[in-house]
Amino acid sequence: MPTCRTEHEGFAIPPLDLTPSDVDGLLEELRGFHAAFEHGFTRRAPREHFFRYLVGQGSSLERQSIEPIALEVEGGNVRAMQGSVASFHLR
Repeated sequence: MPTCRTEHEGFAIPPLDLTPSDVDGLLEELRGFHAAFEHGFTRRAPREHFFRYLVGQGSSLERQSIEPIALEVEGGNVRAMQGSVASFHLR
């Protein structure tokens, strides 16, 4: 049995052992991913709020819903981020 599981657990998350060099360039890759969906926003501000939401999804916050993310990331705004995520439309 893997060390990330115990006899009495049906499922356990494997340990994540990253070093700073493992995530070098991650922010730029996230920007590229975000740019692929740029057409889903009609204005710049909602597009930026959505990017902050994506950054928060990769954070170590215990709760990764919009409110904790908005309170943690620089420039975060709960209502604005809620509206941005809700208004995103793939075209």
